[in-house]
Amino acid sequence: MTYTKKTALHDRISVDGVDMSNAFDTFGFTSDDSDVDVSGFSVSGVDETLSGTRAEGFTGDVFITAESEAILWPLHRDRTIFNVSWQPDGLIDSSRTTYHAQCQLRTFDPSATRGQPYKTTATFKVADPNGIQTS
Repeated sequence: MTYTKKTALHDRISVDGVDMSNAFDTFGFTSDDSDVDVSGFSVSGVDETLSGTRAEGFTGDVFITAESEAILWPLHRDRTIFNVSWQPDGLIDSSRTTYHAQCQLRTFDPSATRGQPYKTTATFKVADPNGIQTS
């Protein structure tokens, strides 16, 4: 399946083995550690925290087309765990680092606003204890 290029984004983006590079307007990942309060062990009374659980995922604005909906809706509907791969500027430089992980698409919202581009934010939550890996 091929897509019409709609933006100047040069990132290589793959969802469940399908190249969706041209379907995304923006793309990136987050990795956020929660804070665990360990102040109870502090003799000085100063607040102390350590890193707790880590939440990771990929987020991007995707144009809703018949092709993108045909890929994303079944993944969300069936609660499928699938591979997401992101290579910043990978379409113009294949030597760039690739970030990838097993993810789930937990929210799917193909709604539209009159007069606005038909796109939505896709958030792919990491669903594997290995988290986001690089290659």
